[in-house]
Amino acid sequence: VEFPDFMLVSEAPVSNEISQKVIELIRKRFPDKAIRYLLQSHHHQDHIGGLREYIAHQATIITTPGNQQLFEAISQAEFNWAPDRQSEHPQKPTFMIVKDSVSLSRPGMEVQIFDIGPIPHAKEMLVLFIPSLGLLWQADMISYKEWDLESLPAKLLIAHIKKLKWPVRIIAGVHGQVLKGEALQNLLKE
Repeated sequence: VEFPDFMLVSEAPVSNEISQKVIELIRKRFPDKAIRYLLQSHHHQDHIGGLREYIAHQATIITTPGNQQLFEAISQAEFNWAPDRQSEHPQKPTFMIVKDSVSLSRPGMEVQIFDIGPIPHAKEMLVLFIPSLGLLWQADMISYKEWDLESLPAKLLIAHIKKLKWPVRIIAGVHGQVLKGEALQNLLKE
């Protein structure tokens, strides 16, 4: 997410190598904006495998209380076989802990972050909503055209959207395709 003076990245999937490539692409496209925040939806390995790279770049980790200790341990782990940037130049992780919700805003951009857990997939689960775009970003709850939209996690997310009256026009996520238009409206009507 591009803010006027910084960037927010959602997820550090799979490995440090992938995070390095993402960081390089962001720096190439937005050379004057530091990656200030990394939002981690939950603690599963396919979402945090590249966490150390962002810690080494001094990004503040946005997470939930139950993940802080794990993420601190990951930041301190020894990588002797294949040293990474965090091994070579250790940084102490900084955190923004989300207990219920938090907002980040600058002129022209607001992001709302909510913990909508517990759900069957994880006790704590962050989602990100950009009101100006009607965009809801989520992980492992709706994976359009990949997983069943009738799954319990999908139903729980839809219930949150309705309960909180988010004006969602787009649902994007880590897995699957972007859900919008008629397919989204049909899902929200049910």
